[in-house]
Amino acid sequence: MRGADVEDVAQEVLIRAYRKIHLFDTRRSFAPWLFVIARRVAHDAKKRQIRRAETGLGDEFPNQSSEPETSPIVEPLWELAGKVLKEESYQAMRLHYAEDLSIREIAGIMNKTETGLKVTLFRARRRLRQKAEALELFR
Repeated sequence: MRGADVEDVAQEVLIRAYRKIHLFDTRRSFAPWLFVIARRVAHDAKKRQIRRAETGLGDEFPNQSSEPETSPIVEPLWELAGKVLKEESYQAMRLHYAEDLSIREIAGIMNKTETGLKVTLFRARRRLRQKAEALELFR
């Protein structure tokens, strides 16, 4: 990306964060929430750049949403995760499973070792599975 593109992405991140601040859960850490927005905006910008290069067309879809599509079971599962997991475990799961970040990337963001993060994810999955089974969420 060129310098101007990077500045545009940074500006779009701040605009989206401002517009979505009402969705921010104040019980959670702000940095991962903002990082998720930044990652989505950068990903969208990269896709537009590739599309322009492939088609030779201009920026036709500047406001295309990057919100992930969810199945009927995914939303209740994330809601349950938000209720039963500690903040650190929830953030690790969101970054890994919803945002598709690598263990290495998340460990850097959360200032943990990769092994420590793997343990956090393992325990979070186990706890979430136990609670979901107890509530018969999958039946």
